[in-house]
Amino acid sequence: MKCHQTGKLYVLSLCDDAAAHPAGAWVQHWQPRPGFDKPQRKVSFMMQVPKSPYQVVSDIFDDATSLEELNRISRR
Repeated sequence: MKCHQTGKLYVLSLCDDAAAHPAGAWVQHWQPRPGFDKPQRKVSFMMQVPKSPYQVVSDIFDDATSLEELNRISRR
């Protein structure tokens, strides 16, 4: 999937970051959101499921929390 602001494939960046950080990685990207004229900031998180070949991914629209803060929170 491409970021609607940068045109970059954010999923590839997320996979690369998660491979380097098995405890989890965050990326930000901009996607269409119902009720808004312009794409909105979305953050996605991916982490390796321990002792398995699988990863888990989740994302949410968030225009306020920095990636640094999200990384700090997720390391708890």
